[in-house]
Amino acid sequence: MTIQLYGFSTYAQSLAIIYVLKELGLSYEVIQPASLEEMKSPEYLATKHPFGKMPILNDDGFQIYETRAIVRYLVHKYQGTKTSTVLIPSDVQKAALVEQFISVEANYYNQPLAKMLTQLILAKKLGNEPDLKIVNEAREELDKNLD
Repeated sequence: MTIQLYGFSTYAQSLAIIYVLKELGLSYEVIQPASLEEMKSPEYLATKHPFGKMPILNDDGFQIYETRAIVRYLVHKYQGTKTSTVLIPSDVQKAALVEQFISVEANYYNQPLAKMLTQLILAKKLGNEPDLKIVNEAREELDKNLD
């Protein structure tokens, strides 16, 4: 069975998983929901993601959600099976540094970036003006963290 990724192929969270699938040389299929409203349906909440989010991965009946959990699952299961790509080393200290990088990305990069993009992209899509105070604060936090 081909690995199925439920999500929008242009969303950053889905793209992170797609990149890992490609690096590991795995076949996959992206299944996009018909609408955002579908993600709030009782069936979706009960069978896909209890918080009505994406992405979700189905690997031969095993289903998992949350981007970083999906990526770690794929690496632990498939690393070295189709390609020689090593994403998480077997050396404990090197693996710890990868985990540290993942934690930094999640806590110091992703959060301010999400705040900024929510204002610059989502607010406009919803017909609202972006809150430039939030954008500027997020940009300052990103600049500080990236330095």
